[in-house]
Amino acid sequence: MKKSALTYIFNNKDKDDIICDYIYECYKKNINLDINEISKNCFLSTSNVTRYFKKNGFEGFKEFKYLLLNENEKIVENLDNIDFEKEYFFEPIIQTNIVNSDEQYEKINEYIINAKTIVIGSVGGNNPIALELQTRLLRLGFNAKFEFDPHLNYVNATNLKENDLLIILSYSGQTKEILKMFYKAKLNKTKIVTISGNNNCELFKEANIALMINSMDNYLKILSIKSRITMLYLIEKIILKLYLSNIKKYQNIQENNRY
Repeated sequence: MKKSALTYIFNNKDKDDIICDYIYECYKKNINLDINEISKNCFLSTSNVTRYFKKNGFEGFKEFKYLLLNENEKIVENLDNIDFEKEYFFEPIIQTNIVNSDEQYEKINEYIINAKTIVIGSVGGNNPIALELQTRLLRLGFNAKFEFDPHLNYVNATNLKENDLLIILSYSGQTKEILKMFYKAKLNKTKIVTISGNNNCELFKEANIALMINSMDNYLKILSIKSRITMLYLIEKIILKLYLSNIKKYQNIQENNRY
């Protein structure tokens, strides 16, 4: 019988299973699963959590999480049966556009224009998008910094001041390297803009401006198609609105730095 993390959750929730109930709540709220968080919230050691998954037919927590990320309540057996472009490109962008206001973009661009230094916080799969944002900002004449090494990126964040800007790209809003940058920037009273798929996390709630991306990326989550597309859409929209705010100025800057 094929293993299914989703089936396991639905079959065992509300049965006095504290781990399963916690996972179900995370699943409903689209909160990223972390074994340390499960351990803390269920008052168990991480080794006990690992034994729990093994006892219930999984190789461990990592396999359970992998399966869950790639499942959907409506299992799609054949991609040929869906409108791929509409499902994974157009609809996520439309939904992302609806939940973010023009006022938010205007405020973000105000932060960018007034910032002496802009640091972009990202790890893992969002790094190519962070690099794209850095390149776009540099081409428009802004002092934008991004490092693939999270330790170097943290160092950049520690040097930010009140008149600087930290832009964070994080689908879950719970990555420890990102949170470390976030807390340091808050301590320095740096302005913070976040782009995330989790509006329940502290990072989203306490940022100066928080943009929401489409968060219905269950099936094919391992490819993160929807989250990547919508995050790229948001940064390109930020740049476009910035460019349109003073076309002549940014045209001249781009002409001057054209290679």
